[in-house]
Amino acid sequence: MTRLIGIRNVEELRKIITSVIEEPDEVYADTFGTKYLLKKIDELYINTIVVEDSVKTAY
Repeated sequence: MTRLIGIRNVEELRKIITSVIEEPDEVYADTFGTKYLLKKIDELYINTIVVEDSVKTAY
């Protein structure tokens, strides 16, 4: 995936995840308070999962 969206290093990945958190295109939450933040980049969606104000995973 890193080649598909042009990520060349960890700092670029961090910037993308930060942009998803700060300006998501879609936000969903489950009954436990877990948030699913989505942002569309070109034809792909970046999904970042946040639990208790902490990013747990991004794909």
